[in-house]
Amino acid sequence: MRAARESFNLAIAGRDLDGIAAVLSDDVILVSGTDSDRVVGRGAQLEIWREDFESANRLIYRRTPLCIVASTLRPIAMEQGT
Repeated sequence: MRAARESFNLAIAGRDLDGIAAVLSDDVILVSGTDSDRVVGRGAQLEIWREDFESANRLIYRRTPLCIVASTLRPIAMEQGT
């Protein structure tokens, strides 16, 4: 999971949609930390990243997980960190 996070960070910084797509499953669900919006599916998430990459005022951030906990019930994980 840490390797996938690092690949995702590098893809964000490099505006690499293919790199992001390689990390995401078809049925990925993103829950935003800001307002808990849900983005369902690889295509929907890639569209958000495509729009972000085209923005002149985009921010580049790096997620650094201090703790990753995989669910024993579902194929999901929770990250805590910065």
